[in-house]
Amino acid sequence: MSDFPNLYLQVCRDYHLEPQDCILDKLNCLHLSPRSNKAVLNLSANSISVHSCCAIARVLATDRCIESLKLADCMLCEDGIKEVAKSLATNVAVKKLDLKGNNIKGVAAEAVGSMLRQNNTLTSLVLEWNSLGMLETSFSLFCDGLAVNRSLRDLDLRNNQISHEGGKEVARAIKRNNTVRKLDLRWNNLGIIGGRALLDVVKYNTTLVSLTVDGNNIPTDIVSAIGEQIECTCTMYMVVVKALPVNMHEDRGLESIVMNFKKLL
Repeated sequence: MSDFPNLYLQVCRDYHLEPQDCILDKLNCLHLSPRSNKAVLNLSANSISVHSCCAIARVLATDRCIESLKLADCMLCEDGIKEVAKSLATNVAVKKLDLKGNNIKGVAAEAVGSMLRQNNTLTSLVLEWNSLGMLETSFSLFCDGLAVNRSLRDLDLRNNQISHEGGKEVARAIKRNNTVRKLDLRWNNLGIIGGRALLDVVKYNTTLVSLTVDGNNIPTDIVSAIGEQIECTCTMYMVVVKALPVNMHEDRGLESIVMNFKKLL
């Protein structure tokens, strides 16, 4: 059994916080996988107070057992998001984070971006049904963090009110980022400008193997061109990987090889 429940109660006592019953119920059901010695902490669909966020964040800062953290539809406030993001900036265990449906925007979006700038463990981040793109300056700072992150593989940004300017910011981030493999941008408002910015990037990107942009008012020809470029990347990876010795499949030089292949097409 994980020590997380006891540590959560201890932090609540130390800071004179009232433990939430809904959180205790979930923590008492927390069990480590016998194979990995890791656990999934699913607090989704519970209304979590800012004080509980602070307590959970303090435990997460040093925890080594929680591998997946689900906080979808928890109505987390701005300060709550900031606390969780701050704790995960240095966390080395959580690989999957779900923050769907928490109306993340402004300072909270900046906090998530700051977390991405520092975190080297997270591989999957779900931010569906938030409002990251509502404030362009804050979204730009979020994208700054995404640009320099070196661990994230899957990013879900569906339904985030991302405008054409926001689309340009995402493209700028993906141009610098060389780890994201799957990016979901469906149901935003990228338009022709955002679509063209993404198309320009995927022509030379060597890591994206999935980019979905449906529901963005992007002309069909641009959507098709993006799909063709992504398919090209997938094909080139398959060709190169099959041609290389197994011990070279994770080598950084693989991406430069794929880049050269794409330039020849």
